[in-house]
Amino acid sequence: MSDAQPQSTGDTIEVERAAPRSSAAVATTKPAVAAKVPWGWIAVVACTAIVCATTLGVVRSVRGAVSQASTTRTVVRSGPDVVVAIRALARMETVSFHMERVIELTDEQTHLFGLVDANDKILLVAAATITAGVDLTKLLPGDIETDWEHKRVRITLPSVELFHASLDNARTRTYRRDTDALAVRSEDLETRARQEAERAMRAAALQGGLLTRGRENAERSLRAMLGSLGFTSIELRWRDPVANERQ
Repeated sequence: MSDAQPQSTGDTIEVERAAPRSSAAVATTKPAVAAKVPWGWIAVVACTAIVCATTLGVVRSVRGAVSQASTTRTVVRSGPDVVVAIRALARMETVSFHMERVIELTDEQTHLFGLVDANDKILLVAAATITAGVDLTKLLPGDIETDWEHKRVRITLPSVELFHASLDNARTRTYRRDTDALAVRSEDLETRARQEAERAMRAAALQGGLLTRGRENAERSLRAMLGSLGFTSIELRWRDPVANERQ
């Protein structure tokens, strides 16, 4: 046998075993890797949620127990009283109106260059007492003319005026206060509502004939008082309201 002949069968078998495998064959031989579940993190989150829920329940229980066992006390501290003026009064109150009114006062606000509207609102239930009568200190020396012999008297009275209109704090209360999330809470909103309630009820009392009734009651009371003094002829006149204001 010459040198150009192929190698024996045994040599050919060894060459085939040394040949490299294809990439497809290698890929099929890799074992499949299963996805891992993070059971540790799940357990930590569950334990944290349980602890938070338990802590919240304990805090609520303690807060309820503390609120039931707690007491409140109002402490008032004020400075000394200062008398700024003393004035002698001779007022004859002849009529009094007791009034109630519901005032809704809204503080309208805009934010973000007018894009957002917000309101601060109060609903006030107000009660007030409005009193009117005659101020006898405004009588002039020539306003009273008497004739004891003929039992006659003539009096020129100052005009009936409104003495005061004040809220009844025991019956005045805030029924509701609503402040939007973006609204700025106005600390003087209740004060403004009280002032508006007092102004409105004062105007309503004047329109309802407060001064007219005060004048009628004043005449009735004075006639009864002068009659008890022995006067049989009683003449009551009223000063011009404009002249009264000029004085």
